[in-house]
Amino acid sequence: MFGNKIERVVVSSAPLALEVADFFRAVFSCTFIECYGQTECIMGCWQSPNDTQSRETGIPTP
Repeated sequence: MFGNKIERVVVSSAPLALEVADFFRAVFSCTFIECYGQTECIMGCWQSPNDTQSRETGIPTP
């Protein structure tokens, strides 16, 4: 459907159900990154693109 044009999906909520993450990985066959941050600040937490199994949202990133 998407013609292999989706390279990465970023989800900005935490925690995301493991079943949902597995579903998106299976359907879109792309890198799936979880992150968390407040819209009123400039700091967020990003999961490393190489860390897809830890179930954490990553370290703070300015």
